[in-house]
Formats: sequence, structure tokens, C-alpha cells
Amino acid sequence: VNYFGPSFADLPTEIIIKLFDYLHATDLKAASQTCRRWYYVSQDYRCQGKMTIKFQKVYLSDNVLPLCLFLKSDRYFTSISFEQTDMGSISNFLKKFGENIEEITFNAVDITSKQFREILESLKNLKVLTIANCSALFMAGQLFDFDAHDLKTLCKALFNVKSLSLPNNRYLSDAILYRITTMTPNIEELNLSNCQIAFHQSLYQRFYPKGKEEVPSESIQTFRYLLKIINSHVGTLRALDLSETLIGNWALSSLCKVEGLTLTKLLLKKCAQLTRPSLIDLLQSQKATLKYLDLSHSDQVNDSCAQYIADQLKKIEVLKLSHCRCLTDGFMESISKMEKLKVLDLSNCSALTINAVNSLEKKVNLNMEKLYLSATNVSESFLITCSENFPNLSTLDIGYCYNCVTDAVLQSIIKNLRRLRDLTLEYCNMITDAALTSINVSYGNPADTGPKFDSDHFHKRSCSVGNESKVCHKISLRSKAEQEIIDDANRKKMMFAIFEHEKLIDQSLLKQYSIKCLQGLRYLNLSACSKISDVSLIYGFRFRELKFLSLSNCQQISQNGIQYLVKNCPSIEELHLANCHNINDKAMAVITINLKRLTILVIDCCIKLTDHSLDHIAVNCTALKELSVRGCRLMCSEPNIRVTNLVHLRTIHTDSGTINNLNFV
Repeated sequence: VNYFGPSFADLPTEIIIKLFDYLHATDLKAASQTCRRWYYVSQDYRCQGKMTIKFQKVYLSDNVLPLCLFLKSDRYFTSISFEQTDMGSISNFLKKFGENIEEITFNAVDITSKQFREILESLKNLKVLTIANCSALFMAGQLFDFDAHDLKTLCKALFNVKSLSLPNNRYLSDAILYRITTMTPNIEELNLSNCQIAFHQSLYQRFYPKGKEEVPSESIQTFRYLLKIINSHVGTLRALDLSETLIGNWALSSLCKVEGLTLTKLLLKKCAQLTRPSLIDLLQSQKATLKYLDLSHSDQVNDSCAQYIADQLKKIEVLKLSHCRCLTDGFMESISKMEKLKVLDLSNCSALTINAVNSLEKKVNLNMEKLYLSATNVSESFLITCSENFPNLSTLDIGYCYNCVTDAVLQSIIKNLRRLRDLTLEYCNMITDAALTSINVSYGNPADTGPKFDSDHFHKRSCSVGNESKVCHKISLRSKAEQEIIDDANRKKMMFAIFEHEKLIDQSLLKQYSIKCLQGLRYLNLSACSKISDVSLIYGFRFRELKFLSLSNCQQISQNGIQYLVKNCPSIEELHLANCHNINDKAMAVITINLKRLTILVIDCCIKLTDHSLDHIAVNCTALKELSVRGCRLMCSEPNIRVTNLVHLRTIHTDSGTINNLNFV
């Protein structure tokens, strides 16, 4: 008799696949190791879309690691990435996995034209092709210049490509772009960011004289020839990325005149030659379909331009305006008009001030999912209003907002944003344990943010002399920094005292507003939040799904808090503890024993760590891929020698430099 009910392994395959669809890639991997049944279900093609195999800084050949291990695998992969790799003979790998690959990326790869052709010919179902930083591949100018038989094979392999990305390729020419776009007639996305495109018409006339047949040039890439390619793909092209190019007035006006062009996605970030009238003309021509717009790092975007975007682009869902220095508080009036907006990026817009809250209308937008406001000068009230207006936020970045992110703001975030997945509070050093644990925080009055301590140099104390009581003044000889350390220590003692006396705690408030209410949190950055101590780790952190955690420069974190952290957050894969001077070898032992999924560990300048910590890492961190130990002066000068048994470890950052490919050298 099964007293515990039916087994999850007995669920129908379709139900298990549906459940797996909600899992993160690493969670899916952990689930596949639960039992044989779940392992076989995880190999279903419907579960493989989340997996990307990335080969970085290695030599690839069928006969050596790591490809020889993949040849023994029964799985197949739909996404492959090659980054800074040297390519040998991989024909057996391509023969086994090529038919299932739908997405492939070449980034700074040392590869010949012949090898590149052989790889593409083996990919029968390719949909996404990315070639970035491959200057050597384009330098000769003969890429895709093959005989008729090879071209026919390549055309068949690339016929279904929907996305073509060629960013950061200095030697890309009209001829190469013409050949590759001819073989990809169905492209919907074209990325030419940071390519050397010539926009001046005189250069075009020099390489394409009047009266002569226009043969694509092998020496230059011109915008005028790019226009011809856009016209030839106007029926399918929906996304265009010309970021970090010199596109200007004439080029934008020419795009407006392309008949039948209907873009849903347009990226023009870091385009220094943009002009406001031509930009508005282009937006006017695409206003019926445009959903994604990126104008980051543009000085031409001001309040009137942003106002036009809000009024005319009714379907806009993603708007990125980071580092737009001319954008001021007046734009905030327009946010409420964009009812379909899902992503808004205003980070590093330095002209936004504390008066922005006066322009922000209190109107709920249930569609907003991601909001980026890092390094802005907005006010505390503005952030509280945002948390109330956008209750369905999954990502919130308010890092480097030094003076406005207070305990009251964090309490409002916890209260209103229960669907939050990513939260960045980097360098928000006004946050204390009171907000993270909800103890002694006034929820109605933003000005009252928990326990406060007098940090002045003059302190009053009551003294009794006989029957008389008088007030004495004591002059403190401490510096301001020393006094802050004393205040932090007193605050930490008081918080522990409150938790030890449970009768002083309103348990309903503790349950309602503690940060552990954000149960779905997966990314949490608390770097340089210097007032956070072990109290928060012990009583506030309960994140079963947390993947990334940064507590760098949190000087009050110690072994006591780490013990509870690793117990209550077992899924952490990337942990940053740089400059946490109270972290010792015992704390590292606790971390390495309990965090089985740890792949990236940063412990720079943890001055109490010794070689014993390296031994703990070597024994317990079997999944570790990257380790940083810069500034750990009590460790040996060659830490890589002590962790050679970690088969997955690829990179170690030390004072002497970065060591790559530990197990492939």
C-alpha cells in the first residue's frame, strides 16, 4: 500500500512536459536527474528549446575534449554558440547534431571560409544565424563566393533563416551582404550594428560610377546598396538594427520612402548623427506597426520627441531611452498614455529629477513588466508611485539611486510587486535590515524608516548627582566613518534583540511585508548596501528559486548569516561576496557544501580566506565554471593548482591575471 499517494513519475508524459515548461533551464536539468522516467521526458524535443550549448575559448575537434564527449550523447541540441574558438575537423559532430540545430552563433571565431561553408551545409533546419566579430572571415572578401553546386546546397540550407545578425564586422562589404541575403530570402530580422557602413553619397558614386553596371563592391559597404537589399526583402523584413552606425538625415529619409516597409522592431542606439526631424518622419512612417524601439545614447531624444512617441506609437511595447541626457521630467506625463507598454528603460537619464513625481500620473498599468531607472535622480515618492502604478512588474532596476531608495521604497516594492523576479538595488546604501525584515517600519509614513541612531559627534546623557538630575554633554573623538561603524553595530544588536523577544513583533506585519514575500525572486543584487547585516539573511531571505545573489561590499555579512542563507536559498548558481571582510574559511565551507548548483563564485578581496577555502571549493563545487579570487592575499599565488580536479572549471581570475581553459590546455 502506498501511504503517500500516487507517484509524480506516474503522471502522463504530456502533463510532465507541461510542468517542465515552467522550469528554468537549470531546474529542468535538476528535474531530469530525479528518476529515469523524468530523464527520458526531459529529452523530448519540446523541452530542448531552453538548452544552448556554448563552446568558449577552446579548440574544437571530433577527437578531443569536449566534442568527443558530445558524440557519446543521445541528446540533441537546437542552439549552438561558438565564442573565441579555434575550429578543427568537426564533421562527425555536425553529422550527428546538424539536422536539429535551429540557432547558431559565431563570435570571434578563428574559422576559414571552407570550414564555414561545411558547417552551414550540414544545418538543414537553421532559423537564426549570427556572425559577430569575425573580421578574419570577411577580410578576404570571398565569403560565400562558391561554385554553383555549393551555392545551391547553401541556398537550401539557409532558405528557412528568419534572423540574420552580422554585428561588429569591420570588413563586411556590399558583395558579401548581397550574396548572403540572396541565399536567405525569408529573413525577418537584420542586424548590422557597429558595421562600417558608408552613408555619404559621394563614396557611393566613387565605387559605383554612373553609366556602369552596378556590381556589388568587394571593398566597401554602402547604405545606398543596403537600401536595395531592404527593398528586395520588404515583404518579410520586420526588424532592423543599425545601432552604432553613422546613420543620419538622408539615410533616415530614404528609409521613410521604402514602399511596403512595415517594421515592428527598430534599434538605433548610439547613433550620433541622428537628427530629430528625420527621426520623427521615420517613426511616422512606421507608427502603425512599431512595437519595439531602442534610441539609447541619443542626444536628439528630448521631451517633445518622447511625447510624439507616446502620442503616435499606439502599439509600442518596448521603449529603451537609456542615457538620453535631454530627457527631462516632462516626459513622465506621457508614460500613462502608453497603455500597451511592457518594457521601459530610462536608466542613466541624468536630467530626471526629484520633481518627476509631479508629472507622473497615478494610473495603473497592468501590462508593464520591466522597468529600468538605475542612476537617475528621481525621488522617493516617485519610486513608491511607480510600485503602485505597475503591480505586475517582473524586473525592476533602481541601482545607483543613492538618495531616493529608502526603507519606505523597499517596503512599497515588497507590498505591491509580488510578481517580481529580478530586483537590482546596487549601491542603495540607505536600505537597512528594517525594510528587509519589516521590523519597526512605519508603512504609512515614508519618512519613518525604522530604527534610527544619533550619529552626531555630540551625545547627550543623563547623570544623577545626589538628588539632582542634569544633562551632560560628551564630546566624541570618533571620525564620521568610525561613528557609522558604531551605529551599524548598535543597529544590528537591536535588530537581533527584537527578534529574540517575539512578543515585541507584530507577526502579521512580519508575514505581510518581509522581503521573503517575493517568493519568485530569481535575481537579487544588493551590492554595496552597507547597512545590511546577518539579520536580513537569517530572518528575511527565503528564496527557493533564487539563481543570482550579490552581496559584494556588504561588510556586516558573516558566517552566522551565511549558514541561514545557504539553507533557505539552495538554488543559487552565481554568488558574489567581493569585499566581504568577515567571510572566513568556515563560511566558505558552509557555502560550498550546501550550494550544489554553484557555477560562478566571486570572493575578491575577502582578506580572511586562505588556501583552506580553495580546498573546500575543490572538494564540493563540482559544477563550478568560474572563480574569482583577486585580492585574497592569504591564498597561494597559483590557486588553479589546488582546483584542477574541477572538470567544469574554465576560468579563474587572480592577481596575476585570468587563466582560461583549465581542463582543455
